[in-house]
Amino acid sequence: MPAYHFVDDILRPGLRLIGRTKKIRGQETDAYCAAYLESFFEDYWLSHSVKRKGKKLMDGNAIIAFKTQLSLDGKADSSIERICAVGSAVCNAMRAESNMEFPNPFQGRIRPRRRVKRRRRVNIKADQWSRGQAAKFLMAARPMVRDITLFALNAGFRLSEILLLTATSRYEGEEYDRVYRGEDGWECCFSPKDQKSSLDGASALNEVCMEVLGRQAPLDVLERDDQGQSIVHRYFFHYNGRPLSRRLFNEWFREDRAKAGLPATFVFKHTRKTCGQWMLDAGASLADVQHQLRHEDPRTTREWYVVESISGAAAGVHRIEQVSCG
Repeated sequence: MPAYHFVDDILRPGLRLIGRTKKIRGQETDAYCAAYLESFFEDYWLSHSVKRKGKKLMDGNAIIAFKTQLSLDGKADSSIERICAVGSAVCNAMRAESNMEFPNPFQGRIRPRRRVKRRRRVNIKADQWSRGQAAKFLMAARPMVRDITLFALNAGFRLSEILLLTATSRYEGEEYDRVYRGEDGWECCFSPKDQKSSLDGASALNEVCMEVLGRQAPLDVLERDDQGQSIVHRYFFHYNGRPLSRRLFNEWFREDRAKAGLPATFVFKHTRKTCGQWMLDAGASLADVQHQLRHEDPRTTREWYVVESISGAAAGVHRIEQVSCG
C-alpha cells in the first residue's frame, strides 16, 4: 500500500481544497490550526500498511500524543478540538477529491461537543382558549368555520382528522361505520393508519358534536383503499364538490380571526388543549382526558396539554374528610 507524507501530500493540498468551500471556519483559522499540525506531524506518514520501514505512521497513539502535547502547552479543549477538526477535514477532502487511499487517524478521536438538552418551556394556559375568546370567535366566524371549531372544542380532534372525517371507512378490506352509537353514547373510531401511535382508538362525541354533524350534507366521493378496491366515502365537511382542504380552511380562519379582533397567537391547533382543559375542569379525570385525546403516554397529556387545578385536589381532600368523620 502507498504511503503519503502528511504535510506535503495531505495537509497543504487539503487546505486549498477546503478553502474553496468555506462553511464554518475561516482561512485564517485553518492556517492557524494547520501550523500546529505541521510542526508536530512533519515526519509522519499516512498509509493502510501496519508497518512501513523507516517511516513514522500516524495512528491513534500519535493523535493522543499530539492532543496531550497541546494540552501541556496550555491549549483549551475547544482549541484542541478545532485543530483536530482541521486535520480530519483535510484528510476527508483529499480522500474524496483524489484516488489516494489512506486512513483518517482523526476520525472518532475528536471529543464530541456536549449538547445540553434544554427542557422546552411550555405555557399551557397561554395556549388554551378562554371561554370569552371562544365565544367572540364563534360569533364572528362563518358557518363552516364555526361548525368545525365547535366540533374541535367539544371533541379535541386535530384539524386533519376533522377535515377527513367520513361517515364510513375501510381498513384491511373491511368496511365499518366511522361514527357509531356505542354503549356509552356516540363515538368516532380511528384505525391504526389514522393514528400516530399506529393503534386502534376511539373518542367520544357529545351532543354538540352530533348537532354539528347533523347540520352537514355529506358528500359521496369515490376513492380506492389500500387494496385498490373502490369505495365511496361520505365526507362531512366539503366545499365546491370536494373535501374541504386545510389551506382553504386556514384562510377562512385567519379572516374570521381578524374580524373578531383576536391576536395572531389565537390559532386553531390550541382547540385540542382547550378541549382537554375544559374536560378536566368539568370533573373528568386525567386518564379520561388522555383517552379522549388518544395520547399513548399519559405524560404527554399532563406535561403538554392540561394543567390540573387545585379544585380537583380540594374536592378529593373534602371527600377524605367526610369518610373519616362518617
